[in-house]
Amino acid sequence: MLPRLHRAGCANPEASLEAAIAAGWLTQETYGEIGYASRSWLSVHLVKGKSALSPLPLVSYFKPPITNVLPHKDVTLWNIAQLIRGPYLAVRTQQLRALPSTSEERKRLKTGLPSFTPGGTFTKRANDYLIKRSGLLGLDFDHVPDLPAARTRLLEDSSLPIDLLFTSPSGDGLKAMVRVPLGHDHQTNFRALSAYLQDHHGLTPDPSGKDVARACFACHDPEAWVHPMYHNTLSF
Repeated sequence: MLPRLHRAGCANPEASLEAAIAAGWLTQETYGEIGYASRSWLSVHLVKGKSALSPLPLVSYFKPPITNVLPHKDVTLWNIAQLIRGPYLAVRTQQLRALPSTSEERKRLKTGLPSFTPGGTFTKRANDYLIKRSGLLGLDFDHVPDLPAARTRLLEDSSLPIDLLFTSPSGDGLKAMVRVPLGHDHQTNFRALSAYLQDHHGLTPDPSGKDVARACFACHDPEAWVHPMYHNTLSF
């Protein structure tokens, strides 16, 4: 990983690597390597004495409709992934996608989906009511020409610490929850990730993601990808 950072022009690779570990971007795998998911980056002994594990981030979950700004409970992305993968939202998602994009009924069905705030936990869904940042940033990619190819590219990018990736309610977009360093504010992280994604993948996130209280709709996607570190945690 250090040579990769050197090649990228990083002024202080060692400090950057330590910051990534502290932010939870790197995890210790059972086979004795440090990496993100199956993407092994360096041997454990190179970061001896430094914790590579961090608590699972929490987000606030909101029951529908979207006009409801009071959270039901705080959950992990495993809870969200189980909701998305399961059958609960299948019918509404199918109905929504079968309608024209300009349909009022489609808009009504969408507002009836549950949602969550990737940016953190809240007493009320508004920036001023933030309890704690999650260290996650929700990215919304609309009208992606080749959805399977974009999904594969994002998951294979070892520099992009994705925790959750699923198809958007529209059926032609992606929603990605990405780990970000808490040492920077939410908008700074959003601008940096946006520039990276545009340069490396030709994908432009919806600018609404710069809002820490921005809600993300959940919908049915049986193929939703969630980072293995969430596996076997408690469900709803």
